[in-house]
Amino acid sequence: MVIANSVAGYDARLRAERRFQIIRINDGKTLLRARSDYICTNLTSGKPARMPDIFKSCFAVETETCVAE
Repeated sequence: MVIANSVAGYDARLRAERRFQIIRINDGKTLLRARSDYICTNLTSGKPARMPDIFKSCFAVETETCVAE
């Protein structure tokens, strides 16, 4: 199996979106596709908080397609 995990989008403030896919190698069939949304939260107050600079650089979205061989 091939498992892919990528950042599909982020707003550079509060939110980021990740996508997941699992592909069976022998026949190329996709077994799972999933999406998950993340929101930065202040752990003390529980309220949404601006994304720290380190997150902004780590969540930067690059357009690249990965193909299983």
